Amino acid sequence: MQTIIDGHLDLAWNALAYDRDQTQSLALLRQREADLNESDRGHATVCLSEMRRGGVGVCIASLLARARPDAGRGKCPLRTDIDHASQAIAHAVAQGQLAYYRLLDQQDQVRMIRDAAALDSLWSRWVGGDCEGEPPIGVVLCMEGADPIVDPGQVRQWWDQGLRAVSLAHYGPAVYGHGTPSIASAASTPNENGVTQRGRDLLRELEAVGMMLDLTHTTDACFFEAIDLYSGAVFSSHTNCRALVPGPRQFSDEQVRALVARDGVVGVALENSMLQDWREKPVTRDVVTLEHVADHID
Repeated sequence: MQTIIDGHLDLAWNALAYDRDQTQSLALLRQREADLNESDRGHATVCLSEMRRGGVGVCIASLLARARPDAGRGKCPLRTDIDHASQAIAHAVAQGQLAYYRLLDQQDQVRMIRDAAALDSLWSRWVGGDCEGEPPIGVVLCMEGADPIVDPGQVRQWWDQGLRAVSLAHYGPAVYGHGTPSIASAASTPNENGVTQRGRDLLRELEAVGMMLDLTHTTDACFFEAIDLYSGAVFSSHTNCRALVPGPRQFSDEQVRALVARDGVVGVALENSMLQDWREKPVTRDVVTLEHVADHID
């Protein structure tokens, strides 16, 4: 079996927000939610055993929490919400997700990858056939949107705790930079705001420790500002091609070339509305196939 790297998985967010034990089977996770009348329930798509079965030896795993003081006004907050009233709360939530990965590491379910030597060692085990039983899955921690970093001076603390990649923003405006509109509004004019002043300070701190910069979700302006300001390693964990599916969430050919010029990697996103133009017809599972994935990779 071919061993692969998954560029983006919200393992801890699934566990803490949806109460999905990633050490259990996918069938059991779905069965537990079968009678829940809530959006996204009963449709869990990932767990550690399925990753092993599919040959996913390493994944880039997210820490996801946003600081949006106005987002929750007028409604009772839900456990699945990713928007929080302050950076301090977003920080605490992300720390909880980090604690989940650490526990899985202690249980030998995953192996937190902190350097190239650890990656090489685990990768050799996977491709060398030494994977009897349930081998640990390598986890490279990536913060999707940097809001949980309360202050740029806190970068070293996160690095010491195992964080190895950071993106400036998720959807919409954020503390350190501006993210793209959501999929639902992807046909609208993109927000062309770029890196904030605090974001420039953050980039300097990220570069100083050797953090990788994930350019996923950034607006065009934020993307090009960040890639010019940052001389460290850059990549995109999950983005497809705007030439095939219009919208600011995808990368233009110019952005792809800019990443190639910096020895960057682009991970394809297995999201139906990012694989085929959702404005022309419904992008249901029977319409979108792995051929569309291959088109974006090509």
